[in-house]
Amino acid sequence: MLAADRRLVGLVLLTAVSPTIEAAVLVSMGFVAARGLAPQTAAVWPYDTYHDLRWLYVYHDSWPSFVFWLSLLVVARGLFHTLLVVLAWPGEVPRSSVRWLLRRNLGLAALVAVFVAPWALISVAASVVALSWVLLASLMPMFLLAPFLQRAAVVTPWWRGLPSISLVGWSLLNFVVLTMAGALCWSLPGWWTVPVATVAGVVNGLLWNRTVRCALGRVS
Repeated sequence: MLAADRRLVGLVLLTAVSPTIEAAVLVSMGFVAARGLAPQTAAVWPYDTYHDLRWLYVYHDSWPSFVFWLSLLVVARGLFHTLLVVLAWPGEVPRSSVRWLLRRNLGLAALVAVFVAPWALISVAASVVALSWVLLASLMPMFLLAPFLQRAAVVTPWWRGLPSISLVGWSLLNFVVLTMAGALCWSLPGWWTVPVATVAGVVNGLLWNRTVRCALGRVS
């Protein structure tokens, strides 16, 4: 029990640090338009990849740099998610080997990037021309994909059957949390964005814990 508690604390700390850092950097740079992205930094798949690709689409300056940074992001996400899955894994369930989880999450990171890429591109274009309904529409596939991807990170074969109702429910909650946190980050003045991003990161950690348990069939 104590080991499980330590893993949960480690998970929450890990998911809280990255959005906190991103929010602090954005606020210090006066980058108001992007502050709402910070809570997505350590979100459950596919929202974190959606976050990464939106940054990449805007800030690459050539095809070689795009391919390089995309490859780096895919590897980084695969490694990061492997660590999060290990920390979120329930103690009462025999865990797959770290090597298997690493292979699965690296491959899944590449697959998610392919799935999410067109929708992230649409969202960037919608942001430029201020078409909010198009931006919202680009998020709908994320919500539909989320329960399948969350299950794919921990079980095999993940394509058989549909995700459980509880997993869909946690995915919906994840979507709502990110939406609300992003809205708060955009609307609150100055450095208030940072604690909001931190709280969102903590919630992301708890959602990682719940979704992994759900994907393994440990939560009704």
